[in-house]
Amino acid sequence: DMVGLAERLGAPVATTVLSRGSFPMDHPLHLGLHMGNLGPAPIRKRIADADLVLALGVLRSDINLGVSRRRDAPERMIHAVDGQVDISRHTYTDVGLRPFLRAIRRIRYLRKHEEAVQYVDNLKRPRAETHSPIPVNDLLLTVNEFLEGRRGYDVIAESGDMLFGGLE
Repeated sequence: DMVGLAERLGAPVATTVLSRGSFPMDHPLHLGLHMGNLGPAPIRKRIADADLVLALGVLRSDINLGVSRRRDAPERMIHAVDGQVDISRHTYTDVGLRPFLRAIRRIRYLRKHEEAVQYVDNLKRPRAETHSPIPVNDLLLTVNEFLEGRRGYDVIAESGDMLFGGLE
């Protein structure tokens, strides 16, 4: 599974909009939500600086990549989705994601990466109180503060601003 692989590698994990629930938000290796150019600068930088990016189950779509024109260099990316694995400029078909993950975990010579990972969210800290209208960001921070530590609440978001804001 993804968590087991991340722990074996000791590597930071960023999820995408469409894979939000695939890795626990509170896991110490979870970096945050990657949304291409729309995401926070520390996440964009960490992915850009990576020696290797394992894009596991990531659909190449505008929603996942934040309508980014930039594409990661294929020579430092392994992209596995829909029964296909792309490694550098080579494509392997009929390779399921689960068997591929199991095969990676069995590699004996993998070296564990050591890095202190700090979660980065997409919300900006609230601005000072003014008499102007409340921005969506501040509303979301208030809702998060209310929900923190409370169980039994369901949050239903519409598919516009709240879809993206609700990711955090």
